[in-house]
Amino acid sequence: MRQKRLVVMGGLAILLLYAGSAAMFAASRGGKGQGAIVIRDDAPVYTNPDRTEVEWKLKRGDAVAGITSGALTAGRFQFDEKNGRAHVQYFRGEEKGMARSGWMDPGDLSRFTYDGSCEDNASPFATKGFSMRWNACFQEGRDDKLDKLRLLWAQEDVAKAGKVPAMPPGLSQAQPAPAKVPK
Repeated sequence: MRQKRLVVMGGLAILLLYAGSAAMFAASRGGKGQGAIVIRDDAPVYTNPDRTEVEWKLKRGDAVAGITSGALTAGRFQFDEKNGRAHVQYFRGEEKGMARSGWMDPGDLSRFTYDGSCEDNASPFATKGFSMRWNACFQEGRDDKLDKLRLLWAQEDVAKAGKVPAMPPGLSQAQPAPAKVPK
């Protein structure tokens, strides 16, 4: 009786392990990934979340992908934050080649979500030989976000140039701006 119970319990353990690994495998295919657009020039990429050593600087409009580090979550393309910095993967000045890993200030990034169905594990990368590049799913999410940011940046540039007066917060075109009283 004891031996039969051990066999049944062992069978249940194997079934649960199989079901769990099948669920993990299914979750690793597709899903959603996270990326971001750099929103200022000379945004530093740090070597790790604890140090001030800068390994590279990215410019406004460059794209990065989120990456999760850790034994159980490694290889997930979601932003991982430590000590106020986001873990990112990026290219150095080109759209293909070898992706690099570093840490950035989240305030230098405008995040977006992309469809992860192009690659296993929602990877943002397509590989050809030893060269990597952003895949079509990541590019679509990046381009959508970049279009919105470029519109916003153009509006800010026009306002700064003084061509159209910027409206103070809370006022609409129908409300006149309060008059300045000379001192």
